[in-house]
Amino acid sequence: MRIYKLLLLGVVLVLAAVPCLATPITFAGYTESAPTDITVTYSTPGGFPTNTITGAGAITFFFENLGSVPAGLQGNLAATLNFTASSTDPVLSGAQFRDQEQYSGSFTITLNSAYGAYAPGTFVLLAATFGPTNSDFAGTIGSMSFSDSRPPNSEVLFTSDANFLPLTPNGSEAFWLSMFNISPNLNTNPTNHMFTGFTAASGGTFEGDIIPEPFSFLLLGSGLVGLGLLRRKLR
Repeated sequence: MRIYKLLLLGVVLVLAAVPCLATPITFAGYTESAPTDITVTYSTPGGFPTNTITGAGAITFFFENLGSVPAGLQGNLAATLNFTASSTDPVLSGAQFRDQEQYSGSFTITLNSAYGAYAPGTFVLLAATFGPTNSDFAGTIGSMSFSDSRPPNSEVLFTSDANFLPLTPNGSEAFWLSMFNISPNLNTNPTNHMFTGFTAASGGTFEGDIIPEPFSFLLLGSGLVGLGLLRRKLR
């Protein structure tokens, strides 16, 4: 009877702990608070056409689904987004620019107000490097999006001055950024099929793996001990 109790205890504790080991959550997001100005530049390093998209704009940033956010960083936060991404060999369709290339780049989101010892505009709420990542630019629909899915395509490294973020050091992170209501639309020059910039609304979400709490490790350890005792008893 004792053997079955040990078996039941071990299985229950292991099953309770395993889901906590790598649970992906959407831990932050943002919406626009002012239109984002986007600049597009072109170059031909090594003979290959490269387009670079840079932008900066005021946003409303928020942490979510977290239980450890300090009072000063809860709720909607006035912040600034700086973004840059580059790709080679854009795909053109008629007189409209349409790009579904792989982009690499980075973004930084900084808090507009002071926080602790940080002066206004210096506290990094969230930053990331990514690439190559999925993108979809479409002049015909007047929108642009960047997204990075989970493995095998995920190559996102998040950093932050908010050291409470529960991200695993080498976890599988993902993000989604979208720029919409583009004005003017992505119309291209009929001669060279290139455009130089636009203004857009912007929004996004960020996802990562949570670090298991110590209690989760305790549950897993207890379950493994129970199974170990069971195996020893059976011998």
